[in-house]
Amino acid sequence: MDSNAVVSTEPGASPAVRELLDQAARAQGDDTSEARQFALQARVRARADGDRVGEAEALYRLASLAHFEGDPEDAFGLAMEASEVAARADAKLVEAWAVHLLGIVHYQASNFSEALDHCLRALDVYQASGDESDIGNVLNTIAAVYHSMGDNDRAIITYEQALAAAEPFGRSWARRRWDRRP
Repeated sequence: MDSNAVVSTEPGASPAVRELLDQAARAQGDDTSEARQFALQARVRARADGDRVGEAEALYRLASLAHFEGDPEDAFGLAMEASEVAARADAKLVEAWAVHLLGIVHYQASNFSEALDHCLRALDVYQASGDESDIGNVLNTIAAVYHSMGDNDRAIITYEQALAAAEPFGRSWARRRWDRRP
């Protein structure tokens, strides 16, 4: 087993819903329309089966697709619903993904205070989930928000925290990019 692997104690989607979600993830890079269809099927199946975790993850996948396609309003609405369903299902990791996406949407709309609030909440939820594999991503977003707010000292400290959080997972991309100098 990989020493960096994370063993999740999170509740998971049912096998049928998981397969549809995995198909959506595989299709996302090549065909967002196909990915959306798989995510919609996953949501319908999860809803019919009472699989709240699967439904939350399907909603998050749909929000992610909307964001990828440049539709922040749909991304926001779907991410909000995903975070609420995930919270009720105690699916902390999915909740953290969704809340982080809400922060990103706010950040891109220059709503920095709201972005920071959502990202800090996402960080708390990630930490509560016990899965630290994406904490570096959230910290990176928080650092970008601080930078946009003009708080460069806090931004630098937070970027350094993001690098440290990502390193145990083999994500040295940021360090390499950070270390490049003209």
